[in-house]
Amino acid sequence: MTAIIQLVTAILFVAKALNIVNGQVQAVKLLELTEDPFMTLGTICLAVGAGADILIVIFMTFLLIRQRIATRFVSTAEILQRLTVFSVNTGTWPAAFSLATVILLHVFPSNLLYTVPYLPLCSLYCNTLLANLNVREYIKGATATHNAGRAVFARSNSQTSESTKTGTPSGR
Repeated sequence: MTAIIQLVTAILFVAKALNIVNGQVQAVKLLELTEDPFMTLGTICLAVGAGADILIVIFMTFLLIRQRIATRFVSTAEILQRLTVFSVNTGTWPAAFSLATVILLHVFPSNLLYTVPYLPLCSLYCNTLLANLNVREYIKGATATHNAGRAVFARSNSQTSESTKTGTPSGR
């Protein structure tokens, strides 16, 4: 539902910003973007996104903690603890940046300070998605350094044994 609200407000924002007169697009001045219809639509879009992020973090944390308390298995409780920490970490940052954008937009409307937290917002959402896709090893309990260390250690042992047999470094 929040995605639909954001899409509708974004479409309305673009439609108002294009300022079409007699079938031709008119230029929009920067000062016009701080006027009431633009600020209202921008605020709605960012506030709905921040509210959705905050609600997701609250409900996921509540449900994960409730399940962690209910389980009797230590390994399951550890995985649920990791999921709780991870969901709070990945959900809090986009919400904080969206709220900072809304606050700066209203405190300094004739200034471009609101773009400071707004510009990295898209990258933040993309990095959150990538972090969610790459978190499996952490959630399972194995850290990347242990796995990487074993792979490097295993490779260095095979290279060392090869190089002592042939007298040259392996891989050349």
